Amino acid sequence: MLASIRAKAEPVCDLWVPANAGAVRFARRRARSDLVDAGYPREGLADVDLVLGEMVANAVDHGCSGLGRARLRVAADGPHLLVAVSDPSPRPPEISEADPEQESGRGMFLVAAVADTWGVIAHRFRAGKTVWALCTVPTPGHTIR
Repeated sequence: MLASIRAKAEPVCDLWVPANAGAVRFARRRARSDLVDAGYPREGLADVDLVLGEMVANAVDHGCSGLGRARLRVAADGPHLLVAVSDPSPRPPEISEADPEQESGRGMFLVAAVADTWGVIAHRFRAGKTVWALCTVPTPGHTIR
């Protein structure tokens, strides 16, 4: 399924995200703006906002660790949005159940719960990996009721 969507998907957003405290806000705003410009209804993007925010936060906090920046790409194939975040670390993200008292540690747990599916692709010819998630959203021109 991922291969067929990747082959047909149209790029909507492609940006480098700095590894700093404002990375998630920057990525969410830019991706949301690009998706709305492409015709996706703003009110139908909450899951994509959550997924890409958690994936960017994970990349910045664990994947970039002083090694630079992350790359966010969002591609569309009708109601399917492919969110991909690349970073220079080869270490895959982990799903863990955080202690209720912890303030962090639930990012990939949330991605797995909200996205239709997700996975990790190790880079073959350079350092790092790409974490991807597939989300189904209302198509351009359709509104949420």
